[in-house]
Amino acid sequence: MSALPSLRQQPAPEVWFALQTRYRFEKKVAGQLSGKGMEVFLPLRKENRRWSDRSKLVSVPLFPGYAFVRSPQVAGSAAAGLADPRCDGIRELCPNRGGGPAKTN
Repeated sequence: MSALPSLRQQPAPEVWFALQTRYRFEKKVAGQLSGKGMEVFLPLRKENRRWSDRSKLVSVPLFPGYAFVRSPQVAGSAAAGLADPRCDGIRELCPNRGGGPAKTN
């Protein structure tokens, strides 16, 4: 038997993308992308909001204007599947300092 490299195709590495969203569209974008089968991270915090007649505990984004999506990296197109015109509220894909998506283990 010879020691040949495995011909099984390795899965594409999972990478996180930061998306800039329209103002107050973070939850809508997260819902639309998770409906497309993407893993979405939208950290929320509870905040007490007061109006003249009542007070209510509401969930607001920890990072207003941003949502995070994990997706397999597609060769040649970091934004593949994210630049869908049917997904309302996405402004742009935010690059990191290295010029590409952030890699996680």
